[in-house]
Amino acid sequence: MKNKSLMLRAGACLGGLVLGVIVVALTASPKGMAQDRPAFEAEGMCRVAPLVEASPGTPQKVYRFVLQVDGPRWLIDIERAYQPSRPGGFSRQVIGSDGRDVYVTWHMRPEDYEPSPDQPTNSLEWRALKEQGRRGLLPQWAEVHPGPVPPWLPWDVQLLWLAFCGGELFGTNGPSPLGIRFFLANPADPDAPVDLRWTLHRKDSRLLSRLVRVRPGKASRGPGKPPFVYPPPLDKGFTNMLYELLATEEVGGSLVPTRFRFTWFQPKISRYSAGMAPSQQLEVEVERAAPLRRSITGLPPLGKLFQVTDHRAEPMNDGKPLVYQTHKDWWQTNETRFVNGMRGIFEEEKPPGLARWTAWAVFGFLAVLYPLVIGVSRYRRRRNASRG
Repeated sequence: MKNKSLMLRAGACLGGLVLGVIVVALTASPKGMAQDRPAFEAEGMCRVAPLVEASPGTPQKVYRFVLQVDGPRWLIDIERAYQPSRPGGFSRQVIGSDGRDVYVTWHMRPEDYEPSPDQPTNSLEWRALKEQGRRGLLPQWAEVHPGPVPPWLPWDVQLLWLAFCGGELFGTNGPSPLGIRFFLANPADPDAPVDLRWTLHRKDSRLLSRLVRVRPGKASRGPGKPPFVYPPPLDKGFTNMLYELLATEEVGGSLVPTRFRFTWFQPKISRYSAGMAPSQQLEVEVERAAPLRRSITGLPPLGKLFQVTDHRAEPMNDGKPLVYQTHKDWWQTNETRFVNGMRGIFEEEKPPGLARWTAWAVFGFLAVLYPLVIGVSRYRRRRNASRG
């Protein structure tokens, strides 16, 4: 009986081991197939090329970017790589998502600051402002948007997200994803349907190979006004934007876009005919694509003083966003400080670098005080010795 019991236990263990091997074999992804969790990084260049005659002296807009994807989390760091004709604005954006919401930061260098037209650039006030910017004492700007889909962003950064990460929202050729509002053709008519038509990559269904935005044959003039109707044949709708995937590279079992292009079209209407003409292209080329070296949170790093406009508060705050300043971390909706902020109660946060400047101030004070103390001590000893 004892031997029989041991045999039964051994058989059960062997059966469990075989079952485990079968489960692992069934769930493992064969080489060459897309992983359930894409994890890669890429860096390259974006070039904006106008296809209509530009003003003399207009520089070509070129941007350098670094992108990281870690499953539903992603991070895009993009920087201006050309010299604008005049200062102003920002020179870098960092955009990311933790899989739930989208976080955006804009970074300005001291040379990006532009004075007002009536302010001389050699004034004490202007030089003081630039010095504050150099020391990081002026807040940079940041925003938080609910949901995993980015809004329209300067430099069309949302299109980078679309090419690398957005294909998963187009899993079927059904109705256009309603969350992608940056495809709005006319801001004056935000409720107009967005007509998107697309094709997924045959080797990786998470990747778009082609996308067309079709603009309707009429456009809103604003509330209470009759729409503008384009002349035939444009009155039946026309292609307003075309996305084309031109090259890919396999990285860790996932296909990564390495070259793609967006082309915009505009109506060309004359007295006798109406047609379409390309107006602008955005070309992207990846110079390096590799497996992700380390996991990411998807939250852009801070470290400087930022003024954050958090749109997640709007449904809970009568349509108003929460505005706060921070240099340490992003506030989350389940935190006490977030709720207090909507009530107008803010915790005081020391500006970045204050502890460092305080330490240097204390060090400088001690450096001056120490010789003084030593001198006074020696003077007293000499005085007491002369009296003795």
